[in-house]
Amino acid sequence: MRQWRVGTLTMGLLLVFSGIGLLYAQFDRTGVVDNIFKWWPVVFILLGIEVLVQNYLKKDEGSVLRYDIFSIIIVFLIVVSGLGLHTVSELGLSKIIRNEINRQVFSVPVSHEVPLDPGTKQVVLETSNGNIKLDTYSGSSIRVRSNLKIRAESREEALAGVEELTLITEQKAGNTQYLCFEPTLNSGIPVPSDVSILVPDSMAVHLDLEGNAAEVNLNSVNSDWKITGPGRCSLNLPSTANVTVTALVDNKEALHGNLAWNVSPSFPIQDQAEYDHHEGRPVQAQAKLGNGTHKLNVVGINDLTINRLP
Repeated sequence: MRQWRVGTLTMGLLLVFSGIGLLYAQFDRTGVVDNIFKWWPVVFILLGIEVLVQNYLKKDEGSVLRYDIFSIIIVFLIVVSGLGLHTVSELGLSKIIRNEINRQVFSVPVSHEVPLDPGTKQVVLETSNGNIKLDTYSGSSIRVRSNLKIRAESREEALAGVEELTLITEQKAGNTQYLCFEPTLNSGIPVPSDVSILVPDSMAVHLDLEGNAAEVNLNSVNSDWKITGPGRCSLNLPSTANVTVTALVDNKEALHGNLAWNVSPSFPIQDQAEYDHHEGRPVQAQAKLGNGTHKLNVVGINDLTINRLP
């Protein structure tokens, strides 16, 4: 006695139309999404018609209308999916989903200049959501350039989104200027970006990497610098630099470059054996360039490369 499994025809049609829909989505994604939210109840109609037709046509032929476990699971998934689509539509989320499908990532260049008061002695730079390229120059303001990665349906929308963007947060405390480079939309969503910064070479600087990577080019060293991690840092010093470089790192393997480092343990030890068996082996490395007038302190960097240019 031949057995009929309900759901075969419906699933076959569903696969055919799904394939057609996915093919058409290559040319018109919006139309496909709209049709899915509009026509999804057809699945229930097809499944119901199949049950009724097969039950009517086969009842006198001795065929058994049977729901096996696989069919029950498929029907259950179809019902749950249908209810989910209906809920999404009722909550107004379909438009949001459609917009997200149509969005692309656009790179939008932005620039900003931060004038520094004459009384400012130190600048603290805090960064996040991207890598940093920092250079010194002979100016009197901090200049920032960045390419923001903004999701939008068009470049026009992406450019409009930049208007509501907070690129830099400024705060002054005494003779110290705090600048936080964290591009954030008014909705509070951070925007990934790589940042290029120009800093006056006469200004003392504290650069906080916050886990990012930085390339620092000190074209001249006329002030003290401090760079803190975690993060990865590549730093170039001019041949005429008069600076004492001190690095506190987890181990000697974190140090790279062409400086003649004087390396010692960064914690008190009784003997060399204690240092050799210390977990992590944190070290203090120091190098003196020229007469070592200015200080460059590097703390907690995971991968540090410092080169003295010829």
